[in-house]
Amino acid sequence: ADTSVTPSISPRNTWISCEEIMLNGTGGGKIYQVDPTGTREAEITSVGLGGGRFESFTYDVRDPDFPHFYASEDRKKGALRRFTPHRTNWDNDPWEMLHGTGDIEFLMLYPIDQNSGYFAWTYDQNAAKLNARENYPECEGIEVNNGLLYMVAKKLKILFIIDLDSGFYQTHTTSHGAFDGSPDQVATILKHSTSQQKTVSDSSMLYFTEEGGSRPGIHARNKLGQYFTVLEAEEYGKDETTGLSFSPSGHHLYFAIQAKGVLFEVTRIDGLPFGGQTLNIKYHNTDPNE
Repeated sequence: ADTSVTPSISPRNTWISCEEIMLNGTGGGKIYQVDPTGTREAEITSVGLGGGRFESFTYDVRDPDFPHFYASEDRKKGALRRFTPHRTNWDNDPWEMLHGTGDIEFLMLYPIDQNSGYFAWTYDQNAAKLNARENYPECEGIEVNNGLLYMVAKKLKILFIIDLDSGFYQTHTTSHGAFDGSPDQVATILKHSTSQQKTVSDSSMLYFTEEGGSRPGIHARNKLGQYFTVLEAEEYGKDETTGLSFSPSGHHLYFAIQAKGVLFEVTRIDGLPFGGQTLNIKYHNTDPNE
């Protein structure tokens, strides 16, 4: 069983660890909140109530009185879930929001054409499982940025960009790897992002991992669609890079080699910050020579 497949961070900088476990054909994984200081014991959250084969976690707290927390499942009928706590407690003990009672809803997608559609939330998990199998099976990384939820269905090799406010979504292929199929995706993502300087220039980078091929690594593209390979880990063969993140100052980049369980810290030779955004998804390398 895999654990902590895509570690994430909560709004208050605690770690969220997702278990990708199958027990007797059903998802037996939990979602834990972890105190990085070690002061508190790790605790099972309410987000993963009922268990699952969980892959990734993200959140939308633009409205602090009505926050949403999301989790994906990497299986054919793994419906994306949304947890909304009944009580918020940002000032005293925000940790408790993820462990109290709340509503769990599941994503339903309704395609209009091959590239767009609308969506809704339902309490009916069985209906959502069937919808996921049909429209977004085997979800991997998810991330919310300024009201847009990014989600990849690896079986279909599709990136979903879900506008949480409008109720509509768009899709883009990931089958070319490294955003080769649609460089405008990067412009869209960076347009809705803010760098550490609170502005986004043409030189701002979007960093991402890529699944497949013989050289797992970290890649980046800018708003002009220019592609850059930041690093490759050839010695790890067909393994995957995951857990991509920056230090608060942007001077340190972190990632892990999934199967080997190796964590890397990377700095630039010139000492400058990396500068840019990360997108918690994997693109799929379809190199015909592999």
